[in-house]
Amino acid sequence: MDPENIQNNNYQTLVFFQQIPTTGSLAVATASLKTQIQAVGWGQVISETDRTINGVSAKDMVYSISTTSGVAKKERIIAMQDSSNRYYIVCSAPTADFDRQQSNFNLIIDSFKIQ
Repeated sequence: MDPENIQNNNYQTLVFFQQIPTTGSLAVATASLKTQIQAVGWGQVISETDRTINGVSAKDMVYSISTTSGVAKKERIIAMQDSSNRYYIVCSAPTADFDRQQSNFNLIIDSFKIQ
């Protein structure tokens, strides 16, 4: 554990994956996520693009967020799905460090493969 990456017991730079059963279209799921981010005061969507990752269509969204402990962050969420599952890759860093972390985030995102 690196104390430079912890503030108020929260890791500041992280990447995590989530896999959930597919229950609808990716477009509907990402539109709902975008609405939730902005509606509950979580943050503000900064950009949203379509891209392909290892042959799979994906949505790439960047947004700003402030944690309950007051850490200002930017997060990048990649959403993609196959016939049975939806996959999310969430990349998060303090706002001041987010742009410097993009090469690390891209390395992880671009290596993701649905098998």
